Amino acid sequence: MFFRQGIDIVENKRIEKLLEKYKDKFKKKILSNDEILDINEIKSQKRKIQKISSRFAAKEATSKALCTGMRFGLNFKDIEIFYSRIGVPSLQVNEKCIKKVLPKYYKKIHFNLTISNEENFTVALVTIISK
Repeated sequence: MFFRQGIDIVENKRIEKLLEKYKDKFKKKILSNDEILDINEIKSQKRKIQKISSRFAAKEATSKALCTGMRFGLNFKDIEIFYSRIGVPSLQVNEKCIKKVLPKYYKKIHFNLTISNEENFTVALVTIISK
C-alpha cells in the first residue's frame, strides 16, 4: 500500500496569455477531445479560463503525485479531468500510463482530486492511494 500527493498552483492570467498566443494549439496540447468539447460549451470567457486552469493544475498535480512530472512518456492527454453534474471534479489516467508508471499497482489505485478557483489563481491537489 502507498499514499502519494501532488499539488499545483496556476496563475489564471498565465493560462489566458497562452490561450491568446496559441489559441486552439494550446488547448489541443493539454486537453483531450472530450475536455475541449466541455470547455467549448462554456459561454463566459472568464469561466473558460478557470476551467482550463483547473485542468492544467490538476494534470500537473497528478504528474507530481505519480512522481514522474511530465516525462517518461507521460503527457497532458494521458490524464483527463471530468466534472459531475454538480461540479465535483474527478480524474482518469489512461491505462497505458498506469501500466508504465505504476505497473505493480495497476488495478489497485484510487485517485482523489480537489480543485479551488480564485480570481487570480487555481490550485489542485491530487491524492493517490493504492489498496
